[in-house]
Amino acid sequence: MKTPNIHTCISKILEEENRPMKVAELTKKVQEMRIISSKNPMNTVSAILQRSNHVTKVSKATYSLKNN
Repeated sequence: MKTPNIHTCISKILEEENRPMKVAELTKKVQEMRIISSKNPMNTVSAILQRSNHVTKVSKATYSLKNN
């Protein structure tokens, strides 16, 4: 089975939790689903969140899924 990409993991986590989440918390949960092979996984997750069209920043380092 193919490992889901980080963006897919983030979307799934936010959908399941159904609440805004901090980058640190999201990073921890993503790492439970897959390995993030970078020196600073939190920066990786943060960069993906900032570029994503599916999430919105609700406060400092806190994101939630956009309502479609």
